Amino acid sequence: MNDLLKRKGIFTVSREAIESGPEEVIEALRDVLVVQLENDFMTNSIKYGGYSKHFDLVKEGDPPPSYIASCKKYNNGTIAVTWHREKEYTERDVKDMFKEINEGLRNIRIEYGLKNLRVSEGLDIEKIARAIAVKLNECTVNMDGKSD
Repeated sequence: MNDLLKRKGIFTVSREAIESGPEEVIEALRDVLVVQLENDFMTNSIKYGGYSKHFDLVKEGDPPPSYIASCKKYNNGTIAVTWHREKEYTERDVKDMFKEINEGLRNIRIEYGLKNLRVSEGLDIEKIARAIAVKLNECTVNMDGKSD
């Protein structure tokens, strides 16, 4: 493969994955020319940088994309490894996600009558969950299924 050195990527393997499935980790690393290794004590994982036929071509000067290896071990002992890129988000993607979250919160406020719940107070999931639980507890259902 003439373009191997243009197929760079980074990926992380947790210590737990190494300890619980060393055969899968060995199989995943089989097709990677590892040129960088960083032991991350904060996340208890190892970050690898390398080249592989499974990675996409990367333009000179561009940062290497992050990858995830999915390993499946079959009953006959064979291991299948599938590589895919981690999802990359643009600024537009992030703005769209926040817009969707805000719309969802607006709908929750309308549906559960939580007029006093403000998005400007921050995205406090526990506060939202408590408010919904309180509102739900205000409604009781009779045995015949009719609401009070």
